Amino acid sequence: MTELEVRFSNMVLQDLARLRSAAPSSDDLVRGLLEKISGEAYYPKPRVPLCYEDGYTGYFSTTYKGYIAFYRVEDGFLYVDRILSEDSSILRVLK
Repeated sequence: MTELEVRFSNMVLQDLARLRSAAPSSDDLVRGLLEKISGEAYYPKPRVPLCYEDGYTGYFSTTYKGYIAFYRVEDGFLYVDRILSEDSSILRVLK
């Protein structure tokens, strides 16, 4: 099994910066999120496909301590597009 290279969108970098600034103890949370995402890179067929209205969106997701990372797999890369709190209105944010 090969490892995909992980790439982060500018929005993810903003999401992580926002998370880090929210609480001084967030470093462990951010580290855990990034480790969880890196673990997904070992799966060429990721585990949780994101479907909407009976159709596959092209995205996958993984969760960690109340946060969801949305990513896609293309051309040997795992592209992470957003990291959002489970409490947020996900459909509103992703539109």
